[in-house]
Amino acid sequence: MTVQEILAEALNLHQGGALIEAEKRYQAVLDIEPEQADALNLLGVLSLQSRHFQQALDYLQRAINQQAKAEYYNNLGLVYRHMGRLDTAEQQFHRALEIQPDHLDSAVNLATLMHESDRTAVALALLDGLRHQGSEHPQYLFNFANFCIASGSFDRAQSSLERLLTLTPRDEAARYNYAMLLKNQGEFEAAALNFKQLFKSREKGDKARWYYSQCRLLLHDFKEGWRYYPCRFEALKIPERSVDLPAWQGEQISGQGLVVRAEQGVGDELLFASHLPLLLNRCTAIHYECDERIKPLLERSYQQVHFFDRRNNAAPAIDNIDASFQCAAGDIIRLCNPELGAAGLISPLLQVDPEKASKLALPDSEKLNIGLSYHSSGSYAAQRMPPRQFWDLLADFKAHINFVDLQSNQARSFSSPSSQLQQIDHLDLYNDLDGLAALMCNLDYVISIDNAIAHLAGNLGLPTILLLSTVHDWRWLGQSQRIPWYPATRMIRQRGQGNWHEVQTCLHREIQQILESGDTQGQV
Repeated sequence: MTVQEILAEALNLHQGGALIEAEKRYQAVLDIEPEQADALNLLGVLSLQSRHFQQALDYLQRAINQQAKAEYYNNLGLVYRHMGRLDTAEQQFHRALEIQPDHLDSAVNLATLMHESDRTAVALALLDGLRHQGSEHPQYLFNFANFCIASGSFDRAQSSLERLLTLTPRDEAARYNYAMLLKNQGEFEAAALNFKQLFKSREKGDKARWYYSQCRLLLHDFKEGWRYYPCRFEALKIPERSVDLPAWQGEQISGQGLVVRAEQGVGDELLFASHLPLLLNRCTAIHYECDERIKPLLERSYQQVHFFDRRNNAAPAIDNIDASFQCAAGDIIRLCNPELGAAGLISPLLQVDPEKASKLALPDSEKLNIGLSYHSSGSYAAQRMPPRQFWDLLADFKAHINFVDLQSNQARSFSSPSSQLQQIDHLDLYNDLDGLAALMCNLDYVISIDNAIAHLAGNLGLPTILLLSTVHDWRWLGQSQRIPWYPATRMIRQRGQGNWHEVQTCLHREIQQILESGDTQGQV
């Protein structure tokens, strides 16, 4: 066999995953031609795959000494990247592009490094210059779409992913990203169809079923949406406590105990608790696990329910509770209000501590008192309205409105104009949610992004304006301005992903109308 025939056989074995046999063939080539550049390059790649980094560097440098090819420098850059030597890796990718400016693999790898070091605009410009060459290159299209999404160019991202799926329709990562892009732009039907194609995926299946559930619920296809709703535990990696009790399925169980297991964050817990009146119609002996920070509020409001702290070191053993059934808190809505249509759920409203509310009363003033909440650390945090969008409000309305900062010290924006926000520093707004609720009841309005404070305001029945991104889940429903479980909350919805200017304009107009009407009774 000739050197080229042996090399072709080795490459075929390599691509088939037979690395040991491939290495033997590459070495056979070097036995004939000790400095055969392609064999050295491919041995470098094989060594990288085996995580023998120094050996990979040695082989690739020998290959480059024989012939300075873009492919070799690109592979050398990949080795340095895996070693964590990112500056050196970037130099190799640049060198590859100096040799061959249209070398797509090098361009994609260099752009990825730039994106990961917060240089997305530069990365996008690099790939943008290679659009023609990249139109048939799957990795180029995949990365270009990701960079477009990161920079807010959603139409271009969609075009790139659609082209990629035409070339490689079984690419699960591309299909998933495409479905998420459609969902985040409000195209729920098309997103659901794409998520459904991933149900059998080992890597993406759980998340695909969860987001499919979200889309179907947002489309009011409740039967199909609730069918896949339990996938949230696997998809979102939610810890699920094992309880040796039968799962409750929504039937009437008066006289029999029900354990409700807490899940997700405080905002989620408040949403689920808003449906306690419906749950009490079916079961009167409820043992409800919750975050200790909302326990006083819930105990004061639902005295017939036994609440216990969800912390492992504080909660009693669930096995010792006298109960016949159990369910996760997130399933209360699915089981008690599956059509999402029950109105007037919050009866009674969460009851605040009157003594605390009195102590936290705001000074008498001609101004309206409006609470602002502008920060979140939840799963959709990156898509929520940026804090800087609020600051124009302060300047425009400070003569007529006292804006109260509802963010905890941990969450306050470093850029917030504290001189224009009334901050309640003597109250721990993160841990003392009972105190926060008492403070909020002294406000005329609350303006909030989608976070726990929005749920707290909703449960308290406070007039609330919610600024909602296109990227949200089912609990805020589809296009309506109101939802049945928070009847005093009105939503201003973002119409296009990333477009907050219109939301800001609508909010500005809303506040102006409140001031002109002289409405201090909180009607939104």
